[in-house]
Amino acid sequence: MVVAFRMYGNDFNYLAVTPGNEFFWYKPLGPYGITPGVMLCPAAASTNVTPLTIPFSPGTADRAWFTFSGVGSYGFNTHFVVNTTLTNMLQSKNDFWNKIPLQPSATPVFADSINPASGPIPASLPATNLYTGEGTELQGMCPFDIARHGSQSAAAAPRIVDTSQPLSGKTDVALYDGHVESSRLEDLWNYYWTANWVIPNPRPGR
Repeated sequence: MVVAFRMYGNDFNYLAVTPGNEFFWYKPLGPYGITPGVMLCPAAASTNVTPLTIPFSPGTADRAWFTFSGVGSYGFNTHFVVNTTLTNMLQSKNDFWNKIPLQPSATPVFADSINPASGPIPASLPATNLYTGEGTELQGMCPFDIARHGSQSAAAAPRIVDTSQPLSGKTDVALYDGHVESSRLEDLWNYYWTANWVIPNPRPGR
């Protein structure tokens, strides 16, 4: 997925993620190998059974989110989110390659999530439900903050969380330099999600 993202940027000199089309970022990446099978995590159920009359249905730790394009009968399921702060970090049709992240090996492009797009800030609070990704914020870190991986199954992700304590579970994060790693939820704030990210210490909510 990151390779496709970077190849698109190389060919068109700007990102596939642009304001207004964050929910449909997978469409321009299709010619680069982003197929429905690539977009599904083996640790979670394959699809979210949703009528095509519903424009969007959020996922959970063990189920994909769904979005309907509104064109014909085209719908899409995936388990991953794109880091929309890359739009602000890199978006420039005239100067794309001069805006590569300063920390490419620590800048997330994609991660496990319950919705298509989100952009954390250092003050983003964690989810209080690591199964649904729900918390006091609708965006920020909460959509990423699901216990899809770790010592227990995604279906057993904690529903009630004391965010003042270390968060349990792990999530997969795909970084701008092309590598993928399994991250503890507690460590999500240690990535450089934005160009001016300052790692909070302690993390919000502790």
